[in-house]
Amino acid sequence: MPLTAEQQEQLRIEYIDLIGFYQKVKQIVITSERANKEQKLSVPAIVELRSAFDHVARAHAVLYQLPIAEEYEGDEFKYCHKNLDKAHGHLYRAAYDAYDVIAIALAEEIDEYLDSFSKNTLFVVIPDASAKIIRPFEEAKTLVTAEKCRKDVTCKAEEEEQFSQYEKAADQLVNVKDEILRHMASLAAYDAEQKQAQTQAQIQADRRHKTGTYLAIGGILISIVSIVIGVVLSSGPVGAKGQSSESNLTFKNMSSPKK
Repeated sequence: MPLTAEQQEQLRIEYIDLIGFYQKVKQIVITSERANKEQKLSVPAIVELRSAFDHVARAHAVLYQLPIAEEYEGDEFKYCHKNLDKAHGHLYRAAYDAYDVIAIALAEEIDEYLDSFSKNTLFVVIPDASAKIIRPFEEAKTLVTAEKCRKDVTCKAEEEEQFSQYEKAADQLVNVKDEILRHMASLAAYDAEQKQAQTQAQIQADRRHKTGTYLAIGGILISIVSIVIGVVLSSGPVGAKGQSSESNLTFKNMSSPKK
């Protein structure tokens, strides 16, 4: 069935909307490739883009009266509308896959930042860190996980909602990262001061421990020396007394007359 002027206009509007959405998704895919540390292409996203292009090509084949490899039961408008709608679905899924890569990369980067200093440092430098960093970070990760596990998307409204949830999560992660980076110099400086103070405290504690050990050893040595001296002094008079007795005996033997 040939397309009416009204149907052609409706398809033109759908096509313009599709192209506009494609431009947005393309930027998301490019961002995901930059976010990946190894600069790898997002294969699932590329596959979805290829599938989207395939459906656009099918619609174009009918619009421009080109030969196509499948039957469409003669209803040109229905066939074109169906393929443009499917192309839209593939673009949404390409965006989901790209957002997964972006979210994972951002979450890993934020975790590295947070692990580089203590929680005490975080809350001293950023008193409202719970509201600006911790809570939105956890919410964003939960949101991405929930959307990734969500399989039953059956209509365009649900696709749009899922896309907005992914977008919201990505924006939250970017905001958290920016908030940390905004205070990064102060966080690093305060954390270094705390570590230096802890090091000095440990050095002082070690010195006190060594001093106590030396005093304990000194006390033991003094006790041992005192014991030895005491033993020597106590054994001196006994020897002298024995020597006197022996001298007396000798004297008596010498003075006794011989029989």
